[in-house]
Amino acid sequence: MNLLPCTKDAMDGHGYALGCDYLERDINTEEIHFLPVYGYHDFIAMDLLPCTKVAMDEHGYALGCDYLPFELRNKSIVAVGPILFNSVFTIISDKVSCKSKSRPFPPEFMFGAATSAFQVEGGWHEDGKSPSIWDVACHSDPTLIKDETTADVAADSYHRFHQDVTVASDLGLDFYRFSISWPRVLPNGFSDKINHLGMDYYNELIDKLLARNIIPMVTIYHWDLPNNLQKIGGWANPAIVDIFVDYAKFLFIGFGEKVKYWITFDDPREICVSGYGSAQKAPFINISGVAEYMCTRNWGLYAHPIFSKAGDYPQEVKKSVAYKSAEQSFPRSRLIELSPVEVALIRGSADFLGVNAFTSKLAYRDASLEGMYPVPSFKDDMGAVLVKDPSWTQSESSWLQEVPWGFFKLLNEIKSLYDNPPVFITANGWSSAGGLLDEDRINYLRTYLNALLDAIYEGCDIKGYSVWSLIDTFEWRSGYLEKFGLYEVDFSSQQKTRTPRKSAFIYREMIRSKKLNPDFEPEKFIVEVTKEVPEKTNEDNDVM
Repeated sequence: MNLLPCTKDAMDGHGYALGCDYLERDINTEEIHFLPVYGYHDFIAMDLLPCTKVAMDEHGYALGCDYLPFELRNKSIVAVGPILFNSVFTIISDKVSCKSKSRPFPPEFMFGAATSAFQVEGGWHEDGKSPSIWDVACHSDPTLIKDETTADVAADSYHRFHQDVTVASDLGLDFYRFSISWPRVLPNGFSDKINHLGMDYYNELIDKLLARNIIPMVTIYHWDLPNNLQKIGGWANPAIVDIFVDYAKFLFIGFGEKVKYWITFDDPREICVSGYGSAQKAPFINISGVAEYMCTRNWGLYAHPIFSKAGDYPQEVKKSVAYKSAEQSFPRSRLIELSPVEVALIRGSADFLGVNAFTSKLAYRDASLEGMYPVPSFKDDMGAVLVKDPSWTQSESSWLQEVPWGFFKLLNEIKSLYDNPPVFITANGWSSAGGLLDEDRINYLRTYLNALLDAIYEGCDIKGYSVWSLIDTFEWRSGYLEKFGLYEVDFSSQQKTRTPRKSAFIYREMIRSKKLNPDFEPEKFIVEVTKEVPEKTNEDNDVM
């Protein structure tokens, strides 16, 4: 492609700009044509769009997961090939910005905040807990973590969870989303040996939340697999399905009378693609093109088999991987297909769709893609390159930019693809380098919640929203360098003191008023401590 900055926007009926963020120069005629580009969002139960046909929306733009270059001179569309990726691709529009007046949320809308066990609990080998795959990774090679830290103590929520409950109550949360550490309650991974001290911890946490009228929303698995199970292959072993079912049943029996909202897995793409198909995350298997699909089959890749009317993987996914596998001299497809019995079992098995949505990317395909990724690999199968627009506002995390219009388009695509299922936004947040004055986070939350309200007004069935994160956490390979919390945690203090950032006051007012007010300023917010914030870097993962 020869892309030029866009100078003109086409508007839809709702006042959103469509398809003109870039222009394409015809290198033969030097004519310039508009080129709509696509973006993406990851979410907990994910899949790509079916690609057997090209569908058009009411504006004449193509929908689907093929990468579609547009020849607007005659309005013909050429499908170069499917983008094999477990995400929803949506047409770029202009940025969503906060309205000038207050906007109400639906009366029944639920507000929450989230954390995960490994990232906040600490107590990594206390009271009978066994090591997880992330404990083993952090201890075996400290250089895997940017600041060479561990989550051995983290925010010490294992001992100081009452502070977290107080924080949640002060915010006025409707629900608190946290995860249960599998190796804390079942140290060897199996249900034959129960750690009752671990069960007592979660029972007390749940009881204290309920006493404050805060609904516990529990994630069953958030990346911290007992290392004992990794010794037998972890998520690449088909036996893990039954083992996980045993674990889930154990939790339902132990906490089911108190917990009514359950999240099965957090972000399965990261688990499979980053953990098994690459060396980006634990367990760092890095057998690309094979191990991620062995893991993927045990998940279901990821939303389509659950939420589509037909069930199963999209046909184009199966055809594409099978074709490439044969081309690469594999005797069978690297993506093991689901049986008819499994398709029927999985289809319609969820009560709601949990969406982790943080950012968007642009997708393109041209000659530069040749040789860019290992063969075989998930990214080579995807057949596209994902990049960010350098004009987007950058967070402290290299992968995270502020793109609220992508969030709006994502929610509408889910409505269209899956017959408008009930949706909870289970994680959405912004990273900074630290400090209590977090205007960038406030702007991000306001623009994304504004986009969410636009989606609700379009008819999307969005039940609730959970900000990531309640407090600062151990952010995996970034250690403690990236701060997502509404509350700052002083990791250097023995007490791991929690201090509200300005964003906490803004979010609290949203919850109290059930309104998004772009002009609200907290009168009592006083910054008692100023800190030097290091200059942001804009590196890593510019091309994904």
